[in-house]
Amino acid sequence: MTHRVVSQWSNGYTGEIVIENRGALINGWTLTFSAPGVTVSQGWNGTWTDGGDIVRVGNASWNGTLATGGTATIGYNASYSGGTPPFTSPILNGVACG
Repeated sequence: MTHRVVSQWSNGYTGEIVIENRGALINGWTLTFSAPGVTVSQGWNGTWTDGGDIVRVGNASWNGTLATGGTATIGYNASYSGGTPPFTSPILNGVACG
């Protein structure tokens, strides 16, 4: 899994996450990650829920199946002021990601 800041401004940023399946076929996925101080205002390619410091994203209807080696790219706009926006502790379907 990779996370990168695509663009950043004084009080927010656009982030991109690429989920790569390195295991058996996945039929439906949910990603959670910690983002203290971040408020997601818009997300795409998934169903986004911002629960304070924890963000949850479920697959969209068309990208829920990931074959071995398959990827899903999701993105979001968020408000955040400070240095590099935090993105820690990603968990996909209950398994910690590297």
